[in-house]
Amino acid sequence: MAQTVSVRLEIDEDYIDLNEHGLLNMTFDRFSASDTSGILSELDLIMYDKTGSSLLPLILHNVDGQLRLQYGFVGDTKDTTLLSEVYVLNILKIKPRWTNRASTLSIGAIATQVVKPPLARYYKAGTSIEAIVKDIAKYNEWYMGSEDANVEAKGEIPVDLYKDPAKSDFTFIKETLIPIVEAQYITVEKVTFYDCRLVGTALGRPELFFRPKTPNKKRKVWSYSIGTNINSNVISVDADIDLSFLIKGLTIEIPATTLDYAILTETELEDKLTTIYANQKEYMEEALKKYNIPLMLPSKLKFNTKIMPPEGDEDDEGTIALKIEDRILTAITNAMKTISTMKLTVVGNPHIMPNDLIELNILNIDGTHHILSSGASNSFWEVIKISEQIGLDGYKTELTLARALVE
Repeated sequence: MAQTVSVRLEIDEDYIDLNEHGLLNMTFDRFSASDTSGILSELDLIMYDKTGSSLLPLILHNVDGQLRLQYGFVGDTKDTTLLSEVYVLNILKIKPRWTNRASTLSIGAIATQVVKPPLARYYKAGTSIEAIVKDIAKYNEWYMGSEDANVEAKGEIPVDLYKDPAKSDFTFIKETLIPIVEAQYITVEKVTFYDCRLVGTALGRPELFFRPKTPNKKRKVWSYSIGTNINSNVISVDADIDLSFLIKGLTIEIPATTLDYAILTETELEDKLTTIYANQKEYMEEALKKYNIPLMLPSKLKFNTKIMPPEGDEDDEGTIALKIEDRILTAITNAMKTISTMKLTVVGNPHIMPNDLIELNILNIDGTHHILSSGASNSFWEVIKISEQIGLDGYKTELTLARALVE
């Protein structure tokens, strides 16, 4: 069950294990880009070159995309090996430093996840859309769920389709196939109702969803615990509670009706809306309870109204009161979500992605749940940023989290 932190550089079919040379430190921010690839930004890699002359020529001779990077854990078995995707290094700066006995080499870079090159494709009229999506997914090794259940589409293509190899496969699905499949459904108004996305998974390859939207989108949930057992993967937890909105107030943008906007001043418009704010404290207290935030609100809350030009969506009586209340509730919900954020540092995990959910279970010494625990069954923490560090003290993933409710 032993695991060893591993960072390796790949060139053609060979690779160099930086642990054997002397990996000193590697830090980067990781996020998913559009389409199929991921990005490692702000990447700083510091290496110890015990020969003093082997790593620098290797780096200098392969700065044109031939140098690749992979990191994670290597274990005794396949089950205990957890490696990242393979990334192409785009080196921006190199800084060697020599001493009497050896040298260190620092590089600054960004890295882009390696994906299969898109191919030219030709599909004849009458081919089912579902068959086309599955064909593309299998080539790219995208996971489609058990028995390909994630792919569900009506209809066939009405004309022959040619996919230019210059266009990525996922872009072809979004821009060409989605409009065709949506045309198979009868809708009252034009809305984006089809679910087409790639989601990072622990399988090491993206999971494809191509199907009509359902009320509950599948999102990856990672569970971490503190105080429940001695084998926790949590290294540290730092919470940050921002109460500035209690002083500054919540700023809410509200469109005026056409008539009000024409005859009232901005001050008069703001005064007309103040009564709508009167009974929002109860809603805020309920939101705090849902997000498991033990905060006492003052008796009077401050709201800052920003009047916007009419949007032309008032009813026959010229009222948009319901829309205004909806906007107020949305602003309150967003405030409740962001006043309590957290940095969770865990044993390195290269497969957690932004927008994934964290189910956090923290027990106090007396066995009660800590206020940072997820709380109710539909309360989670959402990953909004990922920073990683690999060095002499191991591999750590730092997650910036915000409260999230999943209905």
